[in-house]
Amino acid sequence: MEKMMELLANSENVRMLVILAAGFCGYLKLNMSFERKFYALDKRLDKKIDGVESSLLKAMDEKIDTKLSAFYAQLKANDFAHLNNTIEALTFTLEKNNFLKREDKEYIDSRLDR
Repeated sequence: MEKMMELLANSENVRMLVILAAGFCGYLKLNMSFERKFYALDKRLDKKIDGVESSLLKAMDEKIDTKLSAFYAQLKANDFAHLNNTIEALTFTLEKNNFLKREDKEYIDSRLDR
């Protein structure tokens, strides 16, 4: 009878061991399946993020280019206006002090970039 009880106890241990091994195998299979799914999802998200980033960068580049072009045009206009005013004042002073002829002053003033 003792041997029979020992055999039943051992078979119960073996059964539990088989169940634990099967459970562990199932866990590994699910884990690998989830890893593959997460990897695929991560790749899809990376592609979408890259697309959004490139779109945003392109839009930002266009906006920056537009702003810089407008700023450069305004800066150029202001610089030339200041330069033109300086040249006109200089030619006026030179003509008034007889260092410049009237025709030369008119020629210089006509060449100013407006």
